[in-house]
Amino acid sequence: MRHLLSGFFLMIGFSAFAQFSLESNFNVVHIGRNQNILAKYQWNKFSLNAGIKYNFNKLASFPQSQTHFFKKTFWAIDFIEHIGAEMGFDFNILEKESIDLFGFYQVQVTKSHIRHEVYYASFPLNPDPQSQYDYAYALNLNYIGPIWAFENNLGIGMRAYFSKSFYFSTKIGGGIAFYKNLDKNNILIGNLWELSEMVSFGLGWKFLK
Repeated sequence: MRHLLSGFFLMIGFSAFAQFSLESNFNVVHIGRNQNILAKYQWNKFSLNAGIKYNFNKLASFPQSQTHFFKKTFWAIDFIEHIGAEMGFDFNILEKESIDLFGFYQVQVTKSHIRHEVYYASFPLNPDPQSQYDYAYALNLNYIGPIWAFENNLGIGMRAYFSKSFYFSTKIGGGIAFYKNLDKNNILIGNLWELSEMVSFGLGWKFLK
């Protein structure tokens, strides 16, 4: 009897384990770039995922427009600020033998500083300046924060299977990002939200029996 019960629970465990996947993706999102590791649980056509991400610092082109103040400006000043969270779900729209087409909702959460730079005209280079190129400029560099970013994106994606377990995944979408400034020394005026975008690609492994 004990062996039968052990076999039963082992079978249930294998059945549940077969629903899990591990996935790692490189993401280009509104605030910058990151690499994630996600654990996924799937039943039927619906999947839930959650994990962590590592945000990369990247110099952005300035000045940013007023409608995209936060775009590509997030800059981690220590290791903790490089780490963020990610979670979401997807629903398979089309399933073929080696390809799945799905819709998704994904949220990425980041707490970090932003790197903001602007050049101010310092003095004219000739007595009769005619254009912006006739001035010397001084760089004003600020690190503002920390700031919370909540990026919410909807879109479509595809999984292409190399085998029953190993697959390539890609996603593209857009949505809206919300921000909360925790810096008491810098007051950010205007809307603390922006339209966002997301492009993602990576590899995954589905655990089978």
